[in-house]
Amino acid sequence: MIRPHGAVEGFAAPPDNPRECTFARLSINYTADLKTRVQPCFFGGNPDCSQCGCAVSVALHHLHQRPLGLGLRGRHLIEPTLAIGRTMAELRGRQPTALRMGSRPVTST
Repeated sequence: MIRPHGAVEGFAAPPDNPRECTFARLSINYTADLKTRVQPCFFGGNPDCSQCGCAVSVALHHLHQRPLGLGLRGRHLIEPTLAIGRTMAELRGRQPTALRMGSRPVTST
């Protein structure tokens, strides 16, 4: 029996939603005018993550779960980095955007 290796396994188990998608949480996406944000991921709208075929998304999702050695997984590096980004944004008086860095949704006033 041949077992898929590496990021290929990610295609069999993509993230359940954009909040669990490492790529959606790490990236900011814009339309061609470079002003309009595309959220929650570069597919925009309400993506069906169970059908995701984005190689970058799948690879980063796999990396998030991958053992790195010494009992560490990718998430042990990614999650603290996102937390530092959130904290720095808050210290600078900036409100993190809806899904970027796993933040709370932004409410308009």
